[in-house]
Amino acid sequence: YMSNPIFSQIENQNAEHAYMSATPVSVSGVINKALFLFALVFAGCILQWELFTKNYTELFRALTYGGSVGFLVSALVGSFVPSTRNFLLPLGAFLEGLVVGGVSILANIAYPGVVTQAILATFCVFLST
Repeated sequence: YMSNPIFSQIENQNAEHAYMSATPVSVSGVINKALFLFALVFAGCILQWELFTKNYTELFRALTYGGSVGFLVSALVGSFVPSTRNFLLPLGAFLEGLVVGGVSILANIAYPGVVTQAILATFCVFLST
């Protein structure tokens, strides 16, 4: 037995099987997943902007509030139930896009042009990373 009781407890519970994957992590895999999730966030933002410009304000408002609650729930469930992460990660990214789109519209109404600057800065940071 190990001298640290935490390591002994992990060994006894076979935690290696719960958190480890059979496939190794690669740089291209990380990049592909990041681009996929970024595309889902972007799709949620575009949907919100389209709804707002076509004057569907009630649906826009419902998706903004519903997206924020749904994102919070999916983040909490994904944090505490690791087996659901593969499903909840893309769903959470899309819901996050709905929230970011809604908040950015409200910010653009209050401060015209601020969203364009934020999008350009985000793209620069994302591409440089």
